[in-house]
Amino acid sequence: MPVAGIKDGSSDVRPSGLSIRAPRDPDQGEELLADVGDSSDCPIPVAIETPRGLLVAALRATGRGIYPINLMAVARYRERYSVSGKKSDHADAVVLANILRTDLHVRRPPPAKLARSIAVLARACQDATWRRTRAGNELRRCCASFYPAMLEAAANRSENLATPLTCALIELAPTPAAALTLAKARIAAALRRVGRSRNIEQVAAEPHAIMRRPHLRQDPLVEQAMVSRRCGCWPR
Repeated sequence: MPVAGIKDGSSDVRPSGLSIRAPRDPDQGEELLADVGDSSDCPIPVAIETPRGLLVAALRATGRGIYPINLMAVARYRERYSVSGKKSDHADAVVLANILRTDLHVRRPPPAKLARSIAVLARACQDATWRRTRAGNELRRCCASFYPAMLEAAANRSENLATPLTCALIELAPTPAAALTLAKARIAAALRRVGRSRNIEQVAAEPHAIMRRPHLRQDPLVEQAMVSRRCGCWPR
């Protein structure tokens, strides 16, 4: 049975070892597969390293089987043909086609539409979590380099610095010099803007007292330069 393996810019169709270039146009792909026996009655299954992308969606729309192969699995199969470790898109396409030709019976069918949509949303949630963590780490690094008062005030109620309260404090007092003159009423107003509704005066008093205490500081010009560097979520 003919099978196809697609790798980046190369593909390999294996009824008898014919190699073709992987198309970017889905119509061209159907024409190339048709040259080696593909038809609507018997579509050629395709092995590919990624389960996502426009080419995968176009091939799946034709009703053929799409079989994503894990990169580590491809690497293990590649060692059957070469031990040099040399990378080749054409050779990888051949490996993908041979994986499908010999082990099609153990390959899982592609997920349904609902499962694919859930996977997209789950990945978006994971990416947002990673971005939030990176922002918090960058904020911690910037505060530690010239603004320990903000670091202490932001971490007073939570170890997570990527919070609306922290961003509100940074907007009100972007430098240690501004923090010394920051009024408690402005902190309370910022808390209301970010959605705080209870114990506002008590919560506002805590960072106000922390920022008024003596802390290690850089020279004023250095502090301005640190703000101009626009670290992380520092206001522009």
